Amino acid sequence: MVMQHEIAMKIADLFNQTGLKQISFDGLEGCYSSGYGQYGRLLLVKEWFHYLMHTDVINDPSNPGHFSWHINTRMNWGEPWYGGFRESQQSYRVKNQAYFQRNLMPLMLGWFNMRDTTSLDDIEWLLARAAGFHAGFALCTSLPVLKKNGASESILAAMNEWETARHTNAFSDEQRKHFEDPTAEFHIEPVEHKQWKLYPAYVSPTLKHKRSDFSQAQPTSAKWEFDNPHGTQPLQFVLKVASANADQNGFVSNPAFELDQYHRIAFAVTLKPNQHLVCKKTKQGRIYDQNWNLLKTVNADSSIPEVTEEKHAVEFNCGFSGDSSLQVLVNFKTMGTL
Repeated sequence: MVMQHEIAMKIADLFNQTGLKQISFDGLEGCYSSGYGQYGRLLLVKEWFHYLMHTDVINDPSNPGHFSWHINTRMNWGEPWYGGFRESQQSYRVKNQAYFQRNLMPLMLGWFNMRDTTSLDDIEWLLARAAGFHAGFALCTSLPVLKKNGASESILAAMNEWETARHTNAFSDEQRKHFEDPTAEFHIEPVEHKQWKLYPAYVSPTLKHKRSDFSQAQPTSAKWEFDNPHGTQPLQFVLKVASANADQNGFVSNPAFELDQYHRIAFAVTLKPNQHLVCKKTKQGRIYDQNWNLLKTVNADSSIPEVTEEKHAVEFNCGFSGDSSLQVLVNFKTMGTL
């Protein structure tokens, strides 16, 4: 406990000398080793706060206490290190919102990690959850990451639009209820000052196509289904080439889609592992690297088909070369209005 007291004063001294304005008390349960239980854990925060020369410090803990609630600015649980951007502690984060509401705490969704491979769709998924619960969040990133991620400009613009809309109460209670569903996708676009158009999006489960073993006379194409719950609109999809090998010496060529055994489109392009082919309602396909930097554009060999409000059958084919672990991952997307 003597050493814990010294640590609390050292942290306070750091804040007093430098003017620091934010701290996260993560791992406070380590104070249990003092032998004083909950009292020892909360005493660290109390002593730090007592020795501060300026108390306008944003601070949050990884676990609350029945004493420290009047010191802590907020609780902010949810760590981004255990899975993808959306998967890491997702259910834990959502359940915490009801806990915070019951205890009159500011709502927070926890920490998220924006990497150089994070997409705009991932960020809008987070921003919709924040708007639904009217909750804040912490975003971990860096200037090198922002410079490397080709979608950074769009991501920062989207954050500005969504957060401005949230803080001006632009969304109805019904819309916010839809936002709370972690399986739902949304996109907003500004139409005029402090007014936005909201688009609910449906993104199909990831559809996969692996290299076939031709010696066993297996079909070389994949047959998929996806549902369009929205109105008639041009086809949209994101195609990614994945590989399990570190050397990544293979490639995929000439991806082709046949919709409902009727309309076929193909792209005369070669894609390396971790590259994306993105098609958004026009015959122009955009090729991105794994960091969403645009490499080039390529036109399909025919017009983009319309998808009606129903289930659709898709037959997909492509060429594989080199790496035997190559596979193609595809998500189809449709947009509605709300």
